[in-house]
Amino acid sequence: PEALIGKPLWAVDVKELAEDLKAQQPQLKRVRVIRRLPNTLQIDVLERRPVAQVRLGQWHLVDAEGFILPHASSAPQESVMILKGVETMSAPLKVGRANSSERLRLALRVMERLRRSAALLGHRVSAVDVSDSHQVKFVMDDEVEIRCGDEEELATHLERLRTVLRTIARNPVDIRYIDVRFSDPVVGPRT
Repeated sequence: PEALIGKPLWAVDVKELAEDLKAQQPQLKRVRVIRRLPNTLQIDVLERRPVAQVRLGQWHLVDAEGFILPHASSAPQESVMILKGVETMSAPLKVGRANSSERLRLALRVMERLRRSAALLGHRVSAVDVSDSHQVKFVMDDEVEIRCGDEEELATHLERLRTVLRTIARNPVDIRYIDVRFSDPVVGPRT
């Protein structure tokens, strides 16, 4: 701010300045102001790191905390996971702020579990759909839909998926979907 120019270094409230700068740039995760003697204020920022994207008219990036970044694009970014079914009429998502929507939180938790899953090593998850929280779905390798139950059953369903993927690796089949909600998973071939 202009008012700080020429002001004695010790007269600057660094915490207040950091809060003001953060308020001006909410897409920054953290802003820290440090006095560097004899005559410098150093501003350190930590930017939010996008982990997924949602469509709110246009495509917006989302960080792991549910903050929806303001910059938008007309097309989804290829290398960033898509989250579907995260917005509801009762909990509309807001751009430029952290969102506490339960569906968005669910999608972010499921996404993180899928990233860490040994069952999906060597596979790419491109989308997670939580439109129905009792029937979570995701898209693997850009074309195969995986149908799971709710979040509590996800670990069991991923183990079933792991077994199915091993079987398919030995006997390749062109697959449209794999439904792992049942003890005997259903594999739907492409027609």
